[in-house]
Amino acid sequence: MSGFLTRFWRGDIRLVVAFWGFGVGFSWALDLAVQFLTLQHVLWLSLPLGFLAIPINLFIAVGVFRSGHAYAAAWAGAGKRFLGYIAMVLAAFSALKTAAAWVFIFFILLECL
Repeated sequence: MSGFLTRFWRGDIRLVVAFWGFGVGFSWALDLAVQFLTLQHVLWLSLPLGFLAIPINLFIAVGVFRSGHAYAAAWAGAGKRFLGYIAMVLAAFSALKTAAAWVFIFFILLECL
């Protein structure tokens, strides 16, 4: 598993797997779980999971960004290259979303104290 995570971090995983499998699927499921638990006031579980989700989502954003860069560099045609650039932009937005989630969790924590 460690080898897969290293390859993902370097962007050596195919873009379709990195983007749809991790960038959309896993990241979305993790965020949905944190938000659901927070709305249900299960803070003893949502706060640690939320704190854990932040570095995981940043890891995923970097992997998708690098995979998109590798995909764009591999294709000479503008049509295929464009998909890599779109993945890079969406990964950057995902990193910003993760930062916003950190602020949200911080304010929830302040409200509970």
